[in-house]
Amino acid sequence: MLEIRTVSFDTENKSTPAAAAAHDAWFRAKVQEALDDPSPAVPHEKVKAHFAKRRAAALLKAGEGKA
Repeated sequence: MLEIRTVSFDTENKSTPAAAAAHDAWFRAKVQEALDDPSPAVPHEKVKAHFAKRRAAALLKAGEGKA
């Protein structure tokens, strides 16, 4: 199963040069972490199928409130 991990980032003071540099460092570290990840790659078709199911479920749920 495809695992989606989310990370929150404080964007409150993103307009300062120090905050921009901190965000850039954080982003580059996350990209490098992903590149170095030894887990096997997930085939594109499997990812597409996974998100198609999620979209269908979200659309179904969104339609439940409408009559």
